[in-house]
This record gives sequence, C-alpha cells and structure tokens, in this order.
Amino acid sequence: MKWFKRTARPEAVDTPDAVSPEMLELRGVVDMIDRTQARIMFTPDGTILWANDNFLEVMKYDLSEIVGKHHSLFLSEAERSMPGYREFWAQLAGGAFFQDQFARIAKDGSTVWIRATYAPVFDAQGKVVRVMKIANDITGRQSEIETLAACLARMEDGILAQQVPVAASDDLARLGTALGSALARLTGAINAVKTAVEQVTTTAGRIRVSSSDLAQRTEYQAATLEAAAGAVQEITSTLTATAGQARDVRQVAAEAQTTAEESGKVVRDAVEAMQRIETSSNRISQIISVIDEIASRPTCWR
Repeated sequence: MKWFKRTARPEAVDTPDAVSPEMLELRGVVDMIDRTQARIMFTPDGTILWANDNFLEVMKYDLSEIVGKHHSLFLSEAERSMPGYREFWAQLAGGAFFQDQFARIAKDGSTVWIRATYAPVFDAQGKVVRVMKIANDITGRQSEIETLAACLARMEDGILAQQVPVAASDDLARLGTALGSALARLTGAINAVKTAVEQVTTTAGRIRVSSSDLAQRTEYQAATLEAAAGAVQEITSTLTATAGQARDVRQVAAEAQTTAEESGKVVRDAVEAMQRIETSSNRISQIISVIDEIASRPTCWR
C-alpha cells in the first residue's frame, strides 16, 4: 500500500480566530486525509470539481486537465459503456456510498488499482451536493496478488518447479512463503509417488514376464495332457477293439467246440456203423463158409 505525504486542499485557510473549535477540528481531519490519502470531489452526476496532489500524482494528471471532466475519464471504454456504471452514479446521487477496490486508467494508459470509498456529502437540508472519493493506491499490492495468483494457476496446470516471489507486504509475504513451502512439499510427495509408481511398474513387468512364462508352461502342460489323453483314448479304443475280438474268439471257440462235439458224435456213429458192418460182414463170411462147406460135401442121392 502506498502512503501519501503530500498535502493539498482547495479551501482558503482561515485564521484560528475566525472559525469555531469544531471547524478547526474538521479542518484538521481534512488535512490529515489529504496528507495520507488521495481525495477527489465530484458533483452528484460525476463531474470533477477538484483533486488533491496525492490523487494527481497517482493518476499522472495536472488539476487543470481533469476539472470539468467526467469521472469516466479514469475508466476503460468497456467500463464506461456498462449499464451498471450509470446506476452507480445514480445511487451516489441518491445518498448511497460504495467501498471496494477499483481499476482505474492513468493518463499514460497504465492501470492503477485503488481501494476507495465513494460517499455523498449532504447540505443542511439533507440534499446530496457533492460526492467525495478517498482512496489508497494498491497497485503494488495488486501486482503481488496477481503474481501469487499466477503461481497458483501454474500449480493447477501441474507446474511445481517455480520460485514464489517474496512480496513486500507482510501478509502477502507470509502467503507466498506458505505457497512456496506447499509447492516444495507437494513436489516431494509427487516425486515419492513417481518412485513408487516406477517400482510398481518394474514389479508389474516382472509379474508380466513370469505370467507369460507360466502361461507358456501351462500351455505346454496342457498340450502334454492333451497328447496323453489322446494316447489313453487310443489305448481305450484298442482295448475296446481287443475286447470285441476276444468276444469274437470266444464265440468262434464256442462254435468250434460245438462243431467238434457234433463231429465226435458223427465219428462215434460212423465207428458204430462200421462195427455193425464188420459184424454183419463176419456173419456173411460165416454163412458163406457154411454154404461152401455144405457145397463141398458129397451127396448121397447120386
């Protein structure tokens, strides 16, 4: 914040004998304001009547260059055309007052930031006859605030490697120190996270390689098991075929046994028949022998 030391006021200085103690006190207050603040007087519609040296120094004007001009002289073109600006002066003329920080345009085109109070001055009948503005130049402070805001914006964008300037104002200096400390701690935390992520990535890579190796081994084992299953299936098929062939052999053997048994009966029957034939043949031989014997005997009737 800029502190003013110059003094200027338009009123003629009366002698102490010509004024009351209350007026002297009021003059002392006005003098104190003019030593420490920038002060400017307007008509209720915003026409400039007078400004002290502090105001003129801040805005880089001579008094003759602004008297009779409208307050809009200190605004940008965009602010002049805003509907709220006309309403601002209408409310001041109606007795309202405003206190805030404002951006104003100096004679050289630079932006001046002020913290100001706009207040109406009433006459004895309660009518607004003047509007007074008392202000402090906070351009340097606003610049420091914007610098800190820019640091925060870069921080939001992920830019942590930055130096926070040390502000001239004690409160902003503490804020900047806290911001710098926060950036340092956040940088350390992010570096720790990066290290952890790298370790996890390395471990994940190893797990991926091991998983791939395990998958290959599993695939090999599956192929081996599949081949073994095929061999078992082939053996089973062979055994099934062998069992079928065994059943066929047993059937053939049974049939052969039946045939052999039938052939044995036929042979036995043949043998029996041959034995009967032999018996019959022997009998025939005996009969023939008897006949021959009879035939060979001499007959007695001859």
